[in-house]
Amino acid sequence: MKYNATQVCNRYDNCEFSKYGWQECKHDVLYELDLKQYYDTCSLEKGYYADLPDGQKKYIADIILTNSQNPQQSSTTIEIWVTHECTEDKKQNGGRIIEIKITCEKDASREIVENEHDDLPIRFYNFKNTIEIEPLRKFKHIKLLPGITGKVVVTDETICNEGLNYDVKAENEIIISTTDIDVSKLESLYFAKCNENGMKIPYIRFCEYGSITQQKDKSENLHCQYLSYEGHCLCKYYKYSSQKAKRIIEQNDIPYWEQQKK
Repeated sequence: MKYNATQVCNRYDNCEFSKYGWQECKHDVLYELDLKQYYDTCSLEKGYYADLPDGQKKYIADIILTNSQNPQQSSTTIEIWVTHECTEDKKQNGGRIIEIKITCEKDASREIVENEHDDLPIRFYNFKNTIEIEPLRKFKHIKLLPGITGKVVVTDETICNEGLNYDVKAENEIIISTTDIDVSKLESLYFAKCNENGMKIPYIRFCEYGSITQQKDKSENLHCQYLSYEGHCLCKYYKYSSQKAKRIIEQNDIPYWEQQKK
């Protein structure tokens, strides 16, 4: 069966990032549930009791699902709407109810999916409408670290519940609130920010030519003699556009954070 619910991160209420309204944090879903995982007994036209403000009252359920191995587990009833819908006192007793309108036998073979507004509605009452999930949002990190032969740029990922954890070894680090953005765009942002901050990174420059076999001139030999990073050539001929990098971030409305060692 499937019914409408909201999936929400189990840290949402106390999360510093919930203000951004990211879809992974909280979103509406058609939640799927297999009743056979919870119940092994199905009874027809069976009476059951519910506690109401006016005292204990007995109801007759069209179909009631129970667990013979765990009698204390709450039951779920299925009410068949042929001539009249489920009564209000049944809806308000707190028990889980699935109401299915049926006009002929084939209607009973429909998939049990919540649909309140159809001519043949299937309705769910008193089901848990907020489903908690583990944090899903991932952050992308791009940072400048000391390497064996010089400074190197490193990218990695963290889960959002780790917060803004900066690498203590990094000279400069930018955390982007998504991993969907292309790595090359991250690099553009990173170098643009370094440029704004007046950071000189002589060994970390992306060659404008883009080919590791192309020569600038014979005096420079192959410009791929410089440090390479993820298949790119790093040399002094790199050119970048600070404005282009800013547009990439601003147009996508992507929050990011920066830390630079003084």
